[in-house]
Amino acid sequence: MQTTYHKKKLYVPNEIAKKLGLKDGDKVEFAIRGEDTVELKINRRKSGKDLLLKEIRNARPLGIKSRLRRKDIYEDVD
Repeated sequence: MQTTYHKKKLYVPNEIAKKLGLKDGDKVEFAIRGEDTVELKINRRKSGKDLLLKEIRNARPLGIKSRLRRKDIYEDVD
């Protein structure tokens, strides 16, 4: 199977892209291994959901009690 290199872009045939599971936004790294061998590494694009979940997991604690009462919030309540 062949592909095209045009205007500094390498076009991946659809059949290969499907087999590799490539999606828009994925990055492909190339490493030269010998005179005629190239190794590809795929860095998958993370979805917005994945990025949000990562931020939530790594969030700093706010220092708020788990169960607040009215008198914990307002000074004038005894």
